[in-house]
Amino acid sequence: MITGTFIAKEGEKGITLTSAAQIAALATHAAENAKQALANVSFINTTMNIVGSNGKDMTVKTGFDKDVILTFSSLLNQIGMLNGLIAWLADARNYFEQETSKIKRVDISTWAEQNNVEIPECPQMESIYSSTMQDVIDDMSIKDRAEFLALNSKAAVFGRFIHPIDKTSRFTQDSSEFNLEKTVDSNRVLRNMDSARKEMLKIMNAPYSTEGQGRDTLIYHHTPSANVDTVEKTFINLQHEYRKIEQSLNHMKSDLRKELERRHAHEHTLRLEASEKYKSEHAQYQAEYNKILTQFNEWRENQIAEFNKTKIVIPEKYQDLVNQLNNL
Repeated sequence: MITGTFIAKEGEKGITLTSAAQIAALATHAAENAKQALANVSFINTTMNIVGSNGKDMTVKTGFDKDVILTFSSLLNQIGMLNGLIAWLADARNYFEQETSKIKRVDISTWAEQNNVEIPECPQMESIYSSTMQDVIDDMSIKDRAEFLALNSKAAVFGRFIHPIDKTSRFTQDSSEFNLEKTVDSNRVLRNMDSARKEMLKIMNAPYSTEGQGRDTLIYHHTPSANVDTVEKTFINLQHEYRKIEQSLNHMKSDLRKELERRHAHEHTLRLEASEKYKSEHAQYQAEYNKILTQFNEWRENQIAEFNKTKIVIPEKYQDLVNQLNNL
């Protein structure tokens, strides 16, 4: 049962909001008429005549006589009662609007809690981890990881010593892929053997060099410190050894890449499965939620409709006045 200061209780007479608006309009009109009657209060009669004229005095202004003055109390009381009724009806209208607004502001969560209705939890799609190359490396056995690091280190030092490695080289790029940049950087201090052997071949054709001028000129004589064949054979052997190291290293890198691809393929399958599961669960959730939402909307509409059926109580003090206005 809806209750409140402005709500007509069971057995009490009341009026609808529509009737209240009509009565308020009539009361406003009646109050304005009564105010007009007191708008120009005056207690002076004024007449006018022309000097030397034998005509009768002309009335210019007439003040209130006794009969009108005796109506002052009645008019003031009438205006007061009418204004009081207008204020009552305005407060009642505001109350109805506020209560209706309260009903509209009730959200589904509050309604569900108050009515012991359990709203299903919205499902969330499972997040599938995406493996990285570091994950694959971290899962290697102790033996394999030690071998992998050793091969990388050897390839780095052999490669740096035999021929230069720039930032665009495959080894440098692979080092970034496998998080081995430090292995490359740590060998930058090595003197390149290829440059040294080329210098040796150069001085064999021009064994003398000078520095300075005139009597201060210094003459340098350059000779190979080792047999040329020994240097060349060693260089070729180092290249051969380097290729064997690279071959083993590339085999391990290939296995690591394949394992990462396998994991990514498996994770892709898991994502597809998670997506299908989410779609199914969300469809079920949406159906249940929509059912509860329909119940909530029906409850709110019924509450508003029920509230709109209630009537505004007219206090006994204003009842006769309302009856008079209804008879106008």
